Order: sequence, then C-alpha cells, then structure tokens
Amino acid sequence: MTTDKYGLENIIREFYEEFKGYLKRTGIEIKGLRLRILESSDLLLELSYMINTYNINKLRQELNTIDKSLLEQISNYDNIYIINKENLREFYIGEIYLLRQIYNTDDINKLNKKILEYVVDVMENEKAAATSVPETKEIYIIKDRLENGIDEILNEFGPININGPSIIRLGLPLFGVVSAPLYTEGKNIKKM
Repeated sequence: MTTDKYGLENIIREFYEEFKGYLKRTGIEIKGLRLRILESSDLLLELSYMINTYNINKLRQELNTIDKSLLEQISNYDNIYIINKENLREFYIGEIYLLRQIYNTDDINKLNKKILEYVVDVMENEKAAATSVPETKEIYIIKDRLENGIDEILNEFGPININGPSIIRLGLPLFGVVSAPLYTEGKNIKKM
C-alpha cells in the first residue's frame, strides 16, 4: 500500500461529490459513472500480466460464483473503488463480469482485450495520470502519477518568492490545458 502524502483519496472523493453536485445544480445529471483509483502505476503491469496469464476456465468458474458484495462494490455508481495490490484480482474478475454485461458476450478473450485497450494500453502509452472509458462510463486515476504531478508543480512553484498579496496562475503540466488562479498572501495560498 502506498502512502497518501497529500490525502488524495479524500480530495478526489470530495471533488467527485462536488462535481456531481455542481452538474446536478446546473441541470446536467450523469448517471452510471464509476470512479476507479489505482494506487500505483505498477498495478497496470500486474493487471496486464494477470490478463495474459489467468486461466480462462478458472475465470469462467469464478464469474459464475461471483460474490454479490464484490459485485455491488465494483458496480456501485456512487462509490469510488480503490484498486490496490490486495484487491487487483477481485477488481479484474468484477470488471470482466461488468464488461460481460455491457458487451453481452461470454468471450473472455474479447473482454480481456477491452480492458487492455481501454485502460492498460492507454495509461501506459500516454503515461497519463487519468483516463476515461466512455464505453463503460468509468474514470481511472493513478494516484502515484497524480502525486508526481503535484510534486512537479510544487517544485516549479517552490523557488518563486512572492512578497505581498498577488494573483498568479498556476498551470498543471499533467493536463496541459487546466490552470487554476491562486491568491497569495505571503505564505498562504488560496484557490480563487
């Protein structure tokens, strides 16, 4: 388990709820959106290995006897599912189960390719901190890459000496387009 030096799980959870609330207040309601947080980018390689080596007959058997609480946890739209080394196998089985329903197929090889194509390959090739999968209405965030992005921002911001109140714009290199205006008063930085 990785340490959460910025409290990102809580920040992501609060932002997710705020964002859904904002959209609802503006008349936009998104139904069926699932948020997945991978604790480490290393899990992508482990998931890829698991997909390529998992016994398909054993997987079929496990899909037929899937635990209802696991299924509820993975398919719950309002819940954020944290994926770590300990529950990666359960996540994989649950994800195959959900994809089987979405694509209406029992072809495990086809479903494995979907996971590789939409999640593993995209996040590995682009080294992205997050990606969305419109077909399954899922958003994936890789926590350690997000932390590294925050570290980069703080390192860039660190040597700037701000004397007195001022307004600055801090761009996020991870997303390139997003920037946030900040109000500074000495050492206190507040998002506007």
